[in-house]
Amino acid sequence: MATEQAPDGIGPRQFLEKAYLWAPAAAGLVLLVGVFGPGLERWSETFLGRQYVDAWGTQWFYWFVGFQMRHLGGFGWTDLFFYPWGKDIYLHTGGNVLDAIIAWPLRWVFGAVAGYNFWIVLVLFFNYVGMRALAEQVGADRQAARLGAVFFAFNPFALNEINGGRPTQVVFSFLLLYLLDLLRTGEGKSWW
Repeated sequence: MATEQAPDGIGPRQFLEKAYLWAPAAAGLVLLVGVFGPGLERWSETFLGRQYVDAWGTQWFYWFVGFQMRHLGGFGWTDLFFYPWGKDIYLHTGGNVLDAIIAWPLRWVFGAVAGYNFWIVLVLFFNYVGMRALAEQVGADRQAARLGAVFFAFNPFALNEINGGRPTQVVFSFLLLYLLDLLRTGEGKSWW
């Protein structure tokens, strides 16, 4: 029994087999455009997410960290809050400076808005990478791990936090890579 061939020689079965390979990437692209579509039109003019008090606080904090890094200052105290008495930043924010430090080069190169938007995409991407590696480590099929990692990267909690301007709450990749290394330790495959 012959199957009908497409003009390029790929039949329905081969197409579906190939679709199985690129389906996770397509799902990720659809989710990225679907969720951030309006912000993608004005990539360098509008921060991804809502214009909300936490979003503006995050932008101030990212600016503050960049300012302190350029001037070789510390992150622990500033009089830019509650002038002239100042404020202990670590007590006020919980010391969430790691994401601001990592995002700083992107903001320096691409500007505050586009650099932040690139940072958000990188956070989602590295969350995908971490979850995919963890899923494969625990025995998931390669394609299932890819697709599951896409859905993990775009989970409702993460999207809500990004939309609210709280990207610090969404940096899961370090935890995922820690769990991966913890599992590998028992097999003698740890990175350390």
